[in-house]
Amino acid sequence: MGSYYATWGIYDGRKYWPADVPVERLSEVYIAFAAICGSNPGANNGGKSLEKFYADSHDNTDVGSYYLPEIKSLDQGEVSFIDDPWGMFDMKDTSAEATAADTQIKQIIDWKNRNADLDVIMSVGGWSYSRPFFEMISTPENRTKFLNSLGMWLKTPVFGFIDEIDFDFEYPGGEGYNQDVGDATVDGANYNALILEARAMIDRINDETGRDLQLTMAIGIGPSKLDNWAQSARISEIMPVVDRMGLMTYDFSGS
Repeated sequence: MGSYYATWGIYDGRKYWPADVPVERLSEVYIAFAAICGSNPGANNGGKSLEKFYADSHDNTDVGSYYLPEIKSLDQGEVSFIDDPWGMFDMKDTSAEATAADTQIKQIIDWKNRNADLDVIMSVGGWSYSRPFFEMISTPENRTKFLNSLGMWLKTPVFGFIDEIDFDFEYPGGEGYNQDVGDATVDGANYNALILEARAMIDRINDETGRDLQLTMAIGIGPSKLDNWAQSARISEIMPVVDRMGLMTYDFSGS
C-alpha cells in the first residue's frame, strides 16, 4: 500500500508534515514532486523558486547544503529535486510533537526509523511540473544531461534515503497542464528511450554503490493518452525494465 506525500502540504491551513504520515502502515511513500530545470510555469511561484534554487546552488559565497560541485550549470533539462529549499531544509515544524526532527528533510529521513521496510520514492514531474519533460526527452544529448544530473543527486549522501525514482510525465503527446506542448508522433518513442537509459543509469549506480535503487513510473491510462503514446511507441517495450507502474485510474474515463 502506497501513498503520496505532498511537500507543499506544510503550508496554509494544512500543516501536514512528514511526521504525520502513517508510514508504519505503508509499503511506500512517493514524495511529490521533484522538478526539472527549464521553463516550468506550473512550478511554485511560476517557476521563480526554481530559478532562485539554481542561483543559490551555484553561489560560491553561500553554498549551503544545496551545492553540488559536480554540476557546473543547471540549464534546461537538468534535474532539481527541490523547488522549495526553504520549505524543505529551513522551515521548522513548531507543533508540540516535533522534536529534533523539526524540518521536512529531517522528518522524511526519520521515516526509515519508524518503518525500516518503507520504500521512499522521489517522484519527478506531476501535473504541474511536467513541462520540461518535452524538451528534455527530445534528443539523446538532453536525456544524457538530465540522467547525469539525476545520477549525481542520487549519489549525494543526503539523498541516501531514496529507494526509488518515479517518473510522472503528464503526458507524452500532450493533454497535460501545458496545452501548448506535446507531439504525439515522437513523444512516446522519446520517453521510452529515457526509461531505457534511466534503467541503465540506475543499474550502474547500484553496481557502484551496492544499493538497490528501483525505477517506477506513473502513466495516464485514459484512451486518448494511450493513443498518443502509441503513435510512436509501445508501453510493452519498457515494461521489462520498470519495477512498478502506477496507473492513473482517476483519469480512466477522462479528466
